[in-house]
Amino acid sequence: MIEESFDLTSTFLPDDSVQYTFTSLADFSDTGKYAFKVYAIMDGDIEPANDTVKNDIYHYGLPENIFPDIAAETLEVALPYTLDAGEFSVYSWEGGGSDRTYEVTTEDSYKVTVTDENNCSNSRTVSIDDINQVQELADLYGKIIVYPNPATDEIRVFIPEVINHSIHVELLNNQGQLVMKQLRDTNDNIPLDINVSGYAKGIYILRLFNEDNVVTKKIIIE
Repeated sequence: MIEESFDLTSTFLPDDSVQYTFTSLADFSDTGKYAFKVYAIMDGDIEPANDTVKNDIYHYGLPENIFPDIAAETLEVALPYTLDAGEFSVYSWEGGGSDRTYEVTTEDSYKVTVTDENNCSNSRTVSIDDINQVQELADLYGKIIVYPNPATDEIRVFIPEVINHSIHVELLNNQGQLVMKQLRDTNDNIPLDINVSGYAKGIYILRLFNEDNVVTKKIIIE
């Protein structure tokens, strides 16, 4: 509880006002009701019952349980998918829209700001991955072709076309050291040629990955 007082230095008439700044800060971080009371003490007061003003301050907290059916920040689903923001009073979707639900047709991040019955607002963002696309990638990774193997001068990597996805390509030596890396756009469906003529003979690991899958293949350089 915080209790402070000050002395009036002049006559205080009906309908007069005074501004006071507390020297101590009140902590309203916990949700709930806070009672605020102002009262006057005056010698010779003939009507003390009208010397007190009371008011309640409510801290409702921010709206919670946005996207109640989604626990994680990333959701793998089959598209199209309908996002349900939950039960609130007002909705504002970053992509446009003011309904409780939002129809998702592409992989992306989706943010909604909600306002509850107490006029308190909060936001949440969820990322959507198309599970059909993820399964397609997993299947295509098994069809990656690397030749010749063993190799002396160059290896060619054929990566099946994957719509709207890029793949990181790395080559590691037998000590796990990275000797080559690049980001490959798979939309062009053009084989990747890697010059290995400058590398020492031995066993290498070719690693291909994106955010959904990782595949490794053993490469021998002679």
